[in-house]
Amino acid sequence: MNSSKVKDQATGDAPGQNEEEARQSAGIELLKDMLSPQSKADPKEGITIGNNGDIDQECSVMAIVPLPEPLPLATSPGMQTTPSLPGAYSVTSAFYIMAETDLEASPRPTNCETDSTTGPSPIDLDCMTTTNNAPTEEELAEATLIEQGMQVATPVEDKQKTKASPAKAYGVIFMVGLVVILAVSFGVVCASRSTNPVASHYRAWNIRKQLEESMGDGDYYFETSEHNEFQDVALHNRALDWLVVDDPLQLDADASNLLQRYLLALFYYQTSQNGPWLNCAPPIKGSQERTMCYFSRSGFPGESEAPAMRWLSGTSECQWAGVVCVDGVVEGLEFSKNNINGHIPTELAMLSQMKTLVLSHNALSGPIPNSTFLPAALERIYIDHNGLTGTIPGSLFHKLQKLTQLRLRSNRLSGSLPTEVGMYPGTLLLLSYNQLHGTLPTELFDLGRLEALVLDHNKISGTIPTLIGNLVNMKGLYLDSMQLSGTLPSEVGRMKSLTILELSQNQQLQGTIPETLFVGVPHLSVLMLDGCSFTGTISKQIGPHLEVLSLANNNFHGHIPTELSSVASDLSVLRVNGNNLTGTFPNEICVKMTKFSATVVADCTPDHAENNGVPAMACQCCTECCNRKTRICLKQ
Repeated sequence: MNSSKVKDQATGDAPGQNEEEARQSAGIELLKDMLSPQSKADPKEGITIGNNGDIDQECSVMAIVPLPEPLPLATSPGMQTTPSLPGAYSVTSAFYIMAETDLEASPRPTNCETDSTTGPSPIDLDCMTTTNNAPTEEELAEATLIEQGMQVATPVEDKQKTKASPAKAYGVIFMVGLVVILAVSFGVVCASRSTNPVASHYRAWNIRKQLEESMGDGDYYFETSEHNEFQDVALHNRALDWLVVDDPLQLDADASNLLQRYLLALFYYQTSQNGPWLNCAPPIKGSQERTMCYFSRSGFPGESEAPAMRWLSGTSECQWAGVVCVDGVVEGLEFSKNNINGHIPTELAMLSQMKTLVLSHNALSGPIPNSTFLPAALERIYIDHNGLTGTIPGSLFHKLQKLTQLRLRSNRLSGSLPTEVGMYPGTLLLLSYNQLHGTLPTELFDLGRLEALVLDHNKISGTIPTLIGNLVNMKGLYLDSMQLSGTLPSEVGRMKSLTILELSQNQQLQGTIPETLFVGVPHLSVLMLDGCSFTGTISKQIGPHLEVLSLANNNFHGHIPTELSSVASDLSVLRVNGNNLTGTFPNEICVKMTKFSATVVADCTPDHAENNGVPAMACQCCTECCNRKTRICLKQ
């Protein structure tokens, strides 16, 4: 473009009859250059950089100029306005007029009809030069300002000059409304993820503060704490992060179930460190995994599985598998055979209303928390068949005063029974298959309300004290497979409620069986004394309710009394092998026992070494015959 020509036309120095037309042509050519992709505008300097990279100072009047304050634009049909942002760069009104028009294809009008209502547009240069009515001085001044790229303010009271196109107005309103709707929708979608940093931090701070107040010392749980060996700060923070960020329910700090939901989330993270749960673990993030699962509380075959909700799903925590609630409050956790691993979470103490804790047949390890870290309301604790180690805390017996059943069978617990066991308020104490040693504390026999004591398969030694007679409510006493010695005291006859007595595999137990056991214990149904060193003859006073009698591998001698025939109809197991018994197995007993397919075992294998092939005892109804010397038994 010829810059000298533009200079002459822009300054009004060129002579001639078509001065106005030349000025208009120059403005059009300049705008075409500005709209060209190769041209650039430098808003900081108010100048135009042309196609050849030269700076044309003379054309600066048509450039984009910085406005410290936005100026109102004159509006007319076919004209657009820019947003009124303080300090923004405003494009001239002439720029917008030309941007809407095909500069090369549109013919220039030669005549403009004046609308009776609005008159010609105040910024239409063609109409101003070809109209029949000569332009006023005001119009000429206004046109000159437009040519120079400056915005023209129109008086508010002049409604005819400021009347905008209704269609464009509606379009602007529509676009603004659409933007608002999209913004609100985006805000609603993102609200659950706390897109507002201030609101998110404020909510997180409130939740943490509420949890700290509910749990006591906040540093005890959320910060590094050297005095508590059981706390894992990372897992606490992980549970807190889930509650604040990932929990679909997005609870507020004042929610009544905030603490218990946090504690259950923490329970999951603490008991899945060494592997995922087998059933009803949280759904994998981003997957289509269903939130519903099927769960068996005991985990044993045959028990029907019931539908439940996965942990950490967007439902009430009371609907999660294994969680037992009453009126929205957790009163039980029941997880058997579910690969619950790690240590027993000490934070369970915060579930103050929990009455049942069933974690049998899992992979728990570490020590048993003392009563400080267990709910005081607990009535049943089943943590059998795990890998617990350490000793049994004494406080477990005397501080949990509502505890009725304690099952710690099949772990790796060591140490001796604490003397506090004498304050145990429960009726069932199951500690078998551990590594307990020491002797039976005398305080143990103060538990008059105890109904079942199961200590078998430990390394407990010593004698059975005469205080055993104090266990008047005892129904099942399991002291087999230990290292007990001495005799069975006659005071055992005071245990009027006893139905099961197991003393097998205590090789140092000796002496005779007191007659009081058969006379004073009328409901005795199971008597297992095999693998001991008892002597004497088999009593003729055996009670009428006996179902299992196992006297194998002792030192009994004599004959099998025919009086057993009076109870033979109830006997399902009779083992007398491995003794010094002689004679023939009474036929009266055989007749009654064969009717019920009972198990009968005696030393009825021919003894070729000492008895010339004659068996130690002839038996026609034995289901197994054994060799007295080799202790080998064969089914018949």
